Amino acid sequence: MSYDVFVSQVMSLLKQHFGSDYSISVHQVPKNNGLLFDGLSISRRDCSIAPTIYLNPLYARYQKGVPLEELLTEIIALYQENASLSPINPELLSRTDFVLPRLAVKLIHRQSNNVLLEQVPFRPFLDLAIVCFLYLGVREGRQMTVLVSYAHLNLWDLNQEDLFRIALLNTPRLFPFRLCSVKEAVEEMLASLPKSANMQAFPHNCREEPEFLYLLTNRQGLDGAAAMLYPSVLKDFSNQEEKDLIIFPSSVHEVLLLPVSDPSQGTHLSSMVREINQAQVPREERLSNQVYLYRRSTGEFSILSESGETIL
Repeated sequence: MSYDVFVSQVMSLLKQHFGSDYSISVHQVPKNNGLLFDGLSISRRDCSIAPTIYLNPLYARYQKGVPLEELLTEIIALYQENASLSPINPELLSRTDFVLPRLAVKLIHRQSNNVLLEQVPFRPFLDLAIVCFLYLGVREGRQMTVLVSYAHLNLWDLNQEDLFRIALLNTPRLFPFRLCSVKEAVEEMLASLPKSANMQAFPHNCREEPEFLYLLTNRQGLDGAAAMLYPSVLKDFSNQEEKDLIIFPSSVHEVLLLPVSDPSQGTHLSSMVREINQAQVPREERLSNQVYLYRRSTGEFSILSESGETIL
């Protein structure tokens, strides 16, 4: 079954299930790195708020053999879970006393999001862009956010300078950083797995990650790459190690840190990062194919490439 036929069948069957009192529609939702996902919305006709359920990952599961009936049951259950929650009052989103304490920042790749960046305020950082979002909390295990656009600035009567000043101050409070060795992170992940998990599916050396490689994220583990923007985080860590830091942009959710005495040893690693991104990181979670350097002596960031160091 083609994707278009899949979408058509899902909508038809959902309309039969919910009946004429509900509105069911599909709209495109821009995601990271220029991706467009198809969002399915289900709402009562007397309610303007509807949860969005992405069809693209559901179709991928259908292609792997998950029956259509099972996916429909999941969609209905997701709608019912969200429908039982009290909706956020849309009027709150226009009130600065509600909005300003909830502004935060995240990092995305600049060139891969050039169309999106025409619509949202951003600040360049290396080959990345710092963008702002409104954090609305967590519901049913899902983080609720709204990307800040130029239209929001007009609504809130807020200029870009104040937007980024407030969001950069808020982010460490809303999303406290977490810094640990990669070995520790892997051990915690394995310890959290149910006893019934098939440990043979994991590499035999997964507990033997090098202790000199560190993971920086936030406690939520979402959009945690922005933690390298937090005041003093990299400064304090590099002083503790008494070394510069090579930064691997693992994904939008975290970065890896490698303390080094000789930064030139990182100039050949960008091709490795590119290969890992292509093979292991979903496109919507990729941050960059570059490798970065944090200089302990100056507190400056730069891009490391095979041709040497580029300071931006």
